[in-house]
Amino acid sequence: VKNKDGDRVLLSSTGTQFQSFGMLYINKDGSMSTGLIKEYDTKDAVISDYIAKIQAEFNEKLNEVVGKTDYDLTILDPETKKRIVRKQETNLGDLCVDSFRYTTDADIAIVNGGGVRKDIPKGDITYGQAIAALAFSNQLCMVKASGQSILNCLEFGAYKLPEEFGGFLQVSGIKFDIDTTIATPVVVDSNNILKEITGERRIKNVYVGDTLLDKDKIYTVAGANYTILNEGDGNTCLKDSEIIAKDISIDNQALVNYIRDELNGTIPEKYSN
Repeated sequence: VKNKDGDRVLLSSTGTQFQSFGMLYINKDGSMSTGLIKEYDTKDAVISDYIAKIQAEFNEKLNEVVGKTDYDLTILDPETKKRIVRKQETNLGDLCVDSFRYTTDADIAIVNGGGVRKDIPKGDITYGQAIAALAFSNQLCMVKASGQSILNCLEFGAYKLPEEFGGFLQVSGIKFDIDTTIATPVVVDSNNILKEITGERRIKNVYVGDTLLDKDKIYTVAGANYTILNEGDGNTCLKDSEIIAKDISIDNQALVNYIRDELNGTIPEKYSN
């Protein structure tokens, strides 16, 4: 592949979960080549036994029941079974982001739709299912942000609609309309990082709780460090905000705690739709 200077360089992509190993061959003349090792005859018995022991311990934890739900908690359209969490509200998105707000007591909480990964079907909810729902195990943080910064954040999250976008935001503590008849005012650079927002906005009628959002007011916003601090999906709107707390909790642990402690182990009807 070509690097940023246009020079050709070697790249090995080995896959996940040790599907293969990358091998770089450096010859005496300085030339290099690369390849993948996908097959091998034996495994170290001591290491294999050690891994099996750890997996057994983890499997016991992953199968631990943390709650129950009478409703499918989904990232999909219930009718078409197509993924929608990256372009509209879903009940699993609501559950996850409500858990962030519960954990931090923030005014508003957000999570990128691309971070909500897998359905939780109706029935018992296990620890493993909570981890699979928020599989990246991001740390939660909380910042102070102006109403204007929050408006920018929402605008960026909606800029690719009606197409899917991993940066589309599932939200808690805030509600708003999105007018997709308006062309997006969001401008991104060549790396899809937010550059500016100019022109008429798609985001309308924004309420924090039951009160219209005040552009000049300071609110507390909670979410994963990926979105808020690390420009995840190209969102730079909150990265320079005053940080109240970092590394508050792993996101999927917050979800487990919310189900167990706040919901008493049972998903209420408000998440049924």
